[in-house]
Amino acid sequence: MLRFKRVRLIALVVLCGTVAIHVANAHRQALSSRLPGCVIGASVDARAKVLSVDEAAAEAPYHQIVLRLPVSIPNCTHGVYQVRLSWSRSLGLPLAGETWQVQAKVRAPWSMRNPGGFDYERWLLARRIDGTGYARGAKPLSSGPPPSPLQNFRQRLGVRLDAESRHPGIARALTLGDDRGIAQAFWGLLRDTGTVHLLVVSGLHVGIAAAVAHLLAAMLLRGVPVVCAYLPAARSARAAAVLGATAYVILVGFEVPVTRALCMAAVAGVAVLASRRLGAWQSYAAALTATLLSTPLALLEQGLWLSFGAVGVLLLRFSNLHRAPLRLRALRLLGQAQSALFIGMFPLLAAATGQWAWVAPVANAVAVPLVSIAVVPALLIYAFLPVDGVAYWSLAVADQAVTLLVELLQEISAPTMSLAEQPLAIVVLSIAAALAWLLPLPRRFRVMLVPALLAPLAPGDAPLPPGVFRLHVLDVGQGSAAIVETRTSTLLFDAGARYPSGFDIGERVVLPALAQLSRRRLDRLVVSHPDNDHAGGAEAVHAVHREAQLIDDASCHTYAGWQRDGVHFRFLSHPRIRQESADNDRSCTLLVEGRHGRALLTGDTSARYEGLIGRQVDGQVDLLIAPHHGSITSSSPSFVRRLSPRLVVFSAGRGNRYRHPHPAVVARFRRAGSRVFITHESGMLRWRSDDKKVTGWRAQNARYWTQRLSM
Repeated sequence: MLRFKRVRLIALVVLCGTVAIHVANAHRQALSSRLPGCVIGASVDARAKVLSVDEAAAEAPYHQIVLRLPVSIPNCTHGVYQVRLSWSRSLGLPLAGETWQVQAKVRAPWSMRNPGGFDYERWLLARRIDGTGYARGAKPLSSGPPPSPLQNFRQRLGVRLDAESRHPGIARALTLGDDRGIAQAFWGLLRDTGTVHLLVVSGLHVGIAAAVAHLLAAMLLRGVPVVCAYLPAARSARAAAVLGATAYVILVGFEVPVTRALCMAAVAGVAVLASRRLGAWQSYAAALTATLLSTPLALLEQGLWLSFGAVGVLLLRFSNLHRAPLRLRALRLLGQAQSALFIGMFPLLAAATGQWAWVAPVANAVAVPLVSIAVVPALLIYAFLPVDGVAYWSLAVADQAVTLLVELLQEISAPTMSLAEQPLAIVVLSIAAALAWLLPLPRRFRVMLVPALLAPLAPGDAPLPPGVFRLHVLDVGQGSAAIVETRTSTLLFDAGARYPSGFDIGERVVLPALAQLSRRRLDRLVVSHPDNDHAGGAEAVHAVHREAQLIDDASCHTYAGWQRDGVHFRFLSHPRIRQESADNDRSCTLLVEGRHGRALLTGDTSARYEGLIGRQVDGQVDLLIAPHHGSITSSSPSFVRRLSPRLVVFSAGRGNRYRHPHPAVVARFRRAGSRVFITHESGMLRWRSDDKKVTGWRAQNARYWTQRLSM
C-alpha cells in the first residue's frame, strides 16, 4: 500500500510538472511571436487569410477581423502574424477562411495603463493575437469554405430569436454566447446587483443543459421500457447529460468557464461509464488539468480564476455538509451556497474587478433559481426542439421569466462599492481568510478572521496633509484627463474621448481610476473645451457622479477661485480669450497651488494666448500639462521660458496621426531644464506636491506581457 501511494505521489508530481512546463512554453511562444515594439503605424499591403470575424453591432462602424497577415519592415521584423484589425463596414464583411488583399496600418500590442483599467495587452495575448491596427483598403481574392452546418444552425437560430423573442439580446447571449445585443444600461444593472455571471455563459448554464438532457433522457427511457433491456437507464441518462452539455458548449463556443464545466461533466461521465467512482476534488483537478492542457493561455483570463474559484469555494463549503431534513434541504442548500459564494469569492472579485456588489446575495437568491429553472431550460428547448407548439410556449416562458428578472433586479439594485487597489500580500491574506472561513471552524476563530477578510475595503492611500495635493495625469491615448486630489476633495480636469465604435474613455478609463482613489466622491468636473478628445467621456463620468459641479469653457473664464484644504484653485483667463470664437483658444486653464508646489493644467490653447496666461502665473511651476498635447502650434519659446516647469507631461497617444508631441516642442522643454514625460510611454503619471516624486504606472505595474519602451 505504501509503495502504491508513493507511485501515485510521483505520478502526481510528474503530471503537475508536465502541465507547468506546457503552460510556460505556450506563454513563451505567444510572447515571442508578437509584433515587436518597433512596429508603430507601419503600412502593410499583403495577402491575408481571414481567421475569425467579430461582426459589429448595429450602431458600431467597425467590424473586428483577425487575419494571418505577412508583415515585413526593414530593420524591425519579417514574418506572418495574427493581427486584429478594425474593419470599416464600407470594405464589406469577410468570412472566416477567405483570402483578401489587405492594405492596413499595424502596430505592436499596446494598452493604456491606468489603475483599474482594462489590460488590452493581456487580453490580446490570451487570444494569441500578435498585433492590432486598422484596414485602409481590401478586396477579396478567394472565397473560403462554405458555411458549416453549425454556422448555418447558429445563423438560423439567431434570426428566429431576433424575430420572435421580446428580449433577443438576452436570448442570443444565453443560447449563442453572443452578448453584443445587450444594452449597456442592462449590463450596468447586472453589475450593480452582482449578477453578470447569469448572462455570461458559464458552468451554471452548462450544468443546466446537462440537467435538461438528463431529465429528457430519463423520461424517454421510462416511457419506452423495452429500451432499458438493452441500455442501463442510469448510465444512459448520464451519458445523455454529457452529450447535452457538449452540444450546448459547441453551440456557444469554448470560453474558459464553459470549457471547465464541460471538462468536469466529461470526467464525471467517463467515470460513470467506466464504473469508477471519482471524488469531487478529483473531478475538479482533472478538469483544471484538461483546461490548462487544451488552453494554456487561459491562465491570463479572469474567467479561469473566477470560474474555478467559485467551484472550489462550493466544494470546500459542502465537503463537510451534513444532510438536512428533506423538506428543508433544497432551501437550506441554496442559502448556504449563496453565503459561501458571497464570502469566498469576495476577495477574488475585489482584486479582479475593483468593485463589490453588496446586494449580490439577495439578487442571486432570486435571480439564480429563476434563470436556472425557467429561462435557460426554456431557451434550450426552443433551440434544440424546434417543434412549433413546443417552441412557441418555451420561448413565451423564457420571455416572461426574463421580464420578471429585469423587474426584480431593478427593485433590488444599488450602486456597487468601488474598492481601492491593494498590495498582493493583502489580496493573498484576504483570500486565505475567506477560504478558512468556509472550513468547519469554531465561531471564535471565525471572528478572528474578520479583519483579514475585510481588508479589501481599506482605502488605498493615506489622507493628504493640509496644503498638499496629488495629481494623476491619466493615460487616455490621444486625449486628456487629469485628477487633482486634496485631503477632502477631488477634481477631474477633462475626461478623454468617446469613439464612434462606442468605446468611451470616461466609462472605461476615468471612472475605474476614480474608483481606485482613497476618496471617491467627485466634487468638480472641468471640461476645458468641447473637442471630443477632452469632452467625449464627460457625459459618462457625470452620469455616475451627478453631485459633481460641471464647469466648462462657457463658465470657467468668469469662475471665482476657491480653496480646499489649504490648496488654492484659480482659472487663468483674459477678456480676449473669453471673446475668442475658436474652441481650442477658449480652453480653460487651471492653476493649482499648494504650500509646497504648483501645477498648471491646460487644454488646447495655442501660442496666440499663451503670453496672456503665462503673465498670470507669476513665476515657475513645478508641473505643466503641455498645451494641445505638445503641438507645434503651442508651447512657444517665451511661454516655456516664463514657466520653466520642472516637469512637463504630454498627454498623447502612441503613434497618433498628429505626431504629438512635436520633437521641436519636446526639445524646447528639455533645453529649459524640464523633465519630460509622455503618457503613452509612462502610463498614468502620479505626482505629489510636497515631495515632488513622480511615478509612472506602466513601469510601476509592469507585467511580463507588458511592452516596454525607453523613455
